[in-house]
This record gives sequence, structure tokens and C-alpha cells, in this order.
Amino acid sequence: MKKPPKKLATELTAASVPEPIQPLFLRAQQYVEEYFGDRVEDPRQSNISISGERYILVRAASMSVEFFDLVMSLYRDKGAVEARSVANNLLFDLAHAIGKADAKAFHMRMGVTDPIERLSAGPIHFAYSGWAFVDIFPQSSPSPDENYFLIYDHPFSFEADSWIKRGRKVDFTVCIMNAGYSSGWCEESFGLPLVATEVACTARGDRACRFIMAPPHRMEGYVARYLENAAASGARSKGAPIPAEIPEFFKRRRMEDALEKSESRFRAIFEGVGMGIALLGLDGRILEANQQLQKMLGYSAEELRRLSSSSDITHPDDVAEDLALRRELLSGKRERFQREKRYLRKDGSVVWGLLTLTLVRRAGGEPEFGLATIEDITARKATAGPG
Repeated sequence: MKKPPKKLATELTAASVPEPIQPLFLRAQQYVEEYFGDRVEDPRQSNISISGERYILVRAASMSVEFFDLVMSLYRDKGAVEARSVANNLLFDLAHAIGKADAKAFHMRMGVTDPIERLSAGPIHFAYSGWAFVDIFPQSSPSPDENYFLIYDHPFSFEADSWIKRGRKVDFTVCIMNAGYSSGWCEESFGLPLVATEVACTARGDRACRFIMAPPHRMEGYVARYLENAAASGARSKGAPIPAEIPEFFKRRRMEDALEKSESRFRAIFEGVGMGIALLGLDGRILEANQQLQKMLGYSAEELRRLSSSSDITHPDDVAEDLALRRELLSGKRERFQREKRYLRKDGSVVWGLLTLTLVRRAGGEPEFGLATIEDITARKATAGPG
């Protein structure tokens, strides 16, 4: 049945934010109030609809303490630290993705483009959907660049509440989904990578569930600074220990960012060098081929990857020697060799190449793949003539 609409509030009650941005959040509150006021429940069709969007109800404990216990039992052979890390990563990533998706949907419905306006509906939606109340501190600086910094509390967090009601005493913070959802929403709102971590938690005995949000590469510095001043911050109960733990989920995110940059640099070198380059698997298959090699041989990268072996593009008279040398190298018996050889282009013509093949090993020393650089020496061979 559809509930009758309520009169919209004229003061901000669903979140606490610094005074200068309160008008934006009040407008967002009025929008979200109206949004949640349009609610239809029809058990005959298992449907809960809010403003035309289908919602589902999930018990809070099943997404917090009970999920945590399940993962701990599945990974108990890995030890408590590893099991907790897996549970935290799963919960954070899930909530982060949901936060981004919800933010994107609300931005489109509200027709807002300013980052702070896009942020404003997040805390209100958070409160109306039962996650937590949001209290953003005045020292926050949510700028759309690497200086983004947010410090905030989540009173009435569903995760902390679930642990407390179960009577579970813990020495770690539990509001992982709160951190994931809020950073996902803000990431979508500001268009830059953001993560959040809980630095104090009522389930652990602290006075508040407190969070810091920032770009991944800035988090360790912010967390360290907060922990140094924690005694004066009032966030923790007197005498409670302060574990200086850097959560794995934003460590991983920072490593992913670094890996992406590394991949970009590798790709620039891979494509920018003025000669053909290929990566060969240990079975002799071509894994990657740059544009210069594609141009040299007349094949696309996909066509080269589909070949059964690099021997398929080698002149028949050179195949036997080429196979013997490649086996020595890819088996680890040899580290590098260089030789002139003939390649067959896609159109059947022959191109001479100076091949340098180097074995690349994993960190443990095992062979991983071959790196082939091929310089086109056809013109030089033609000038030199036979012999």
C-alpha cells in the first residue's frame, strides 16, 4: 500500500554538516524525503518500490557480524588476521560499489553537477536507508583534487549496533560497509579515487564511529596524524589501546593505482620504441605484439595472438634453429640470444629481422615469458647482397 506524503522538513535533521553547506544539504534532504515518501509495498509480487525503484530489505546483522563470522569460519585455516582481511575486503568492495551506483542514480534524478551538491544527497540517503546518521566535521575539506579530506562520525551505525546488540567485544573497528559506501558515493560525486577507514568505533568501546576519507595515496599520512592526536580528540575511551593499523582495502587500492600508472608507462614504451616488440609465452605463443611489429608483419595483434606459435611467422628454413634456441631460452637454460632471421609477412613476402630474445623471470627466479625485440633489417640485407 502507498503511504500518504508527509510535509517536508524545513530544517536539516537527517545529517549534521558545517554551516556554510547546510542549505545544499537541506535541499537534498527535502528531495530524499519526497523520494522515500513515494513508497509502495506489495508482498503478492514481492515488491518494495520507492519512487519507482525496487528495493530489498536485508537484516543488518546478516551483512555485518554474521557475514564476518561466516568468512572467519571459511578461512580459519589461514589464521584470524588473514580471515579478517578477506571479510573486510569483501564488505568494503561491495559497499563501495553500491555507494557509487546509488550516487550515480541520484545525480541523474536530481540533475546536479556540482561536486558538493552531488555529495549532499549521500548522507541523507544514508540515514533514510538505515545505514547511519552522518556528522561531517568543520575541518573537512572536500575539494575535487588530491587534497580532498573528510573527517566524519556515523552515529547509529548499523554495523556497530549489530555487534553491540550481540554482546560481542572486539578490539578492531567493524563499520567496514559504512566506510565503503560513503567513499563510493563521494568518489562518484567528485570524480576521483577515494577510500575511507574507521579510526574509532563504538563496537570497540570508543565514544564514536569516526572515519577519515581521502585519496588512497594520502590516507596513511592522515591516519597517522589522527592517531597521534587521538588522546586529545575525544574519539576513544580513556585508556583504550590505539592500534595504528592501515586497513588492507585502501593499501590494495593504492597499489592498484600504482600498478595502473606502471602499466601506462609500460604501454607507452612498448608502443613508442621504433622496432617490433613481442611477449612470448613459455609455449612459444605470442602474448602481446606492439603496433610496429604488426606493421612489419602485416598482421593485427589479435591475429598474432591466435597463431599456434611464433614459428608460424618464421621462414621454413629458419624454423629448426629458431625452435632449438627458443627452447633453450624459455626452459631457463639460456638467458638471451640474438640472431638474424627471416619472417613471413601475412601476404607471403619475406622480411629480415634482427631478433633479440631475452628471458624474463618471476621474483622467485622461475621463467615467466620471453621478451622479443625485432629490428627490420630488410633494406640492409638487400644492400649487402648475398653472403
